[in-house]
Amino acid sequence: MSNGLCRGQVDKYLFSPFEIQHAIIRGNTNPNKELFAKNDIESPTDNMMQMEEKKVFMFPRIDPLVNFGFYFPYKSNPPLKLFISHNVKDQLKEAAQDYLDKTVSFKEKNKLKLPGFLNFYKYDFNAVDNELIDFIEQHLPLSRKRDYEQWLVSRSGG
Repeated sequence: MSNGLCRGQVDKYLFSPFEIQHAIIRGNTNPNKELFAKNDIESPTDNMMQMEEKKVFMFPRIDPLVNFGFYFPYKSNPPLKLFISHNVKDQLKEAAQDYLDKTVSFKEKNKLKLPGFLNFYKYDFNAVDNELIDFIEQHLPLSRKRDYEQWLVSRSGG
């Protein structure tokens, strides 16, 4: 059952764009989310079996940079960009750097102001282990490194 939505076929399975992004590419980042759309399969029994079978396509772990290649027309998301396959990693790094430069703020003592986009994808950065802050520090443009260092000092009370 297609429900009039765009689908791509891999093997015998149909995947929606949502499933490709959130179940296949990002599926292991947040185990609490329902990964595959229940409406895509005609019978409830097939539904459960196919949802389990589709899990073989999940990436084991993703590079958080991949999130800067997704596009949704929300104010806090990175802008739409065209990526060329031969140097996509460098382009994703540049997209992350541009986005972090424009959206991350270190102005308040002990507070780091982040856009909603980074909060939404926090599981991809393993935020509980401070990897999000490490990622931000690693991908900030050089012109913003001083702001980050001053924020770290104010955070530590120094």
